Amino acid sequence: MILHIQARHFNPQNKLIALITQKINKLSLLNKQIQKGEVRLILEDTTEPTNKVCEIKLAAHGNDIFASSRGNSFEEATTKNIDALQQQIKKHFTTTAKKEKRKEKIV
Repeated sequence: MILHIQARHFNPQNKLIALITQKINKLSLLNKQIQKGEVRLILEDTTEPTNKVCEIKLAAHGNDIFASSRGNSFEEATTKNIDALQQQIKKHFTTTAKKEKRKEKIV
């Protein structure tokens, strides 16, 4: 799987990049159709403590899934997104597999 990580308004530490890569690689094990991932880390210029935004987009065999969240840290925002994407993967690809099985039975 190809993974691109972009950071706006800061330089991410290697520890953060390793954490994100590890978590997204685990997601790709849920479904082998996931081919590409894009992560955007945005440090917003606000005084709020939840000024760290993480957006993750995964491309899987013609379908894209997306999650975005804020947190006090990029690790927290990433974890929220991974949980949301995991649910989307299970829901979407389970439904797709069932539809394909139904098509096979009809033919």
